[in-house]
Amino acid sequence: MSSKRLNRAASRVDGQSMGALRRWTASASVAAALLGAGGAVSGCAPPPVGHRFEMHAVPLDVYYPAAGSSLAAGRHPVVVFSPGYGVTTSYYAPLLTQLARAGYVVAAVNYPAAPESALPWHAGMLSTAISEVLGDGWLAGGVNPAQVAVAGHSDGAVAVADLVNSTARSDSRVKAAVILSGCKDWFARYGYGTHAIVPTLQAQGTADPSNNYLTDAFPLFVAMRGRGPHWWLTEVGANHNSAILGASSEAAHARGAIVGFLDMTLRRTGSGAFTSHATVPGQTQLYYSG
Repeated sequence: MSSKRLNRAASRVDGQSMGALRRWTASASVAAALLGAGGAVSGCAPPPVGHRFEMHAVPLDVYYPAAGSSLAAGRHPVVVFSPGYGVTTSYYAPLLTQLARAGYVVAAVNYPAAPESALPWHAGMLSTAISEVLGDGWLAGGVNPAQVAVAGHSDGAVAVADLVNSTARSDSRVKAAVILSGCKDWFARYGYGTHAIVPTLQAQGTADPSNNYLTDAFPLFVAMRGRGPHWWLTEVGANHNSAILGASSEAAHARGAIVGFLDMTLRRTGSGAFTSHATVPGQTQLYYSG
């Protein structure tokens, strides 16, 4: 999918040119200019992954880098994950486990009802979940409150978009967002904010039968453009769930790009890993709009 075609699609959405949208081939120095430089992630072997259920006001499935039965030493970045319609958090275990293996404490929200039934309420539940993780005695001292991201899939991704875009519901503790196979429809019902947004990665498969690449997902990208660093990751030939469950090379690169994006934005490690997974010829393409 070319940037020219995406720019034409943007014009059909709102009558304006995308302007700043371009293929991303950025070096680490460019990422540092956008996001600030920082240290590298340790090159040690990845830790084993632990899993436990935490019963709070918002129940959480927590995946974490483990040392025996405990959380591995260090102050770990946090990802609060928002699941899609009609599935449990265990459905996302492949992605959540990969994030935990990369050193993240991942808290997947157990919604009492499908996200689309009450979108603003679920955006608020994501903020509650952040408070629960940061205030959990079991995790005390083991998570970094300055490195918090939210991520979601499908309807859960729309709740993430609402949290980072809505002026009324935005949460200053969130430093990055990942939107997987999202769409404009439910989000558009609650309006778009005008404030600056956190660095955001939006990933979409070109063969998604649930949320169409150009007519459902891309208009959400257009609505968020120009308000902060925003990347559009194209998964060539991928369906609605490929980045979550797929065993293909494209799916593996998409998941690697998600980890690389979070490393780049939360840990300030530079863009090398992100770019290498997100710009694989014939499998993934990456575009940027600042």
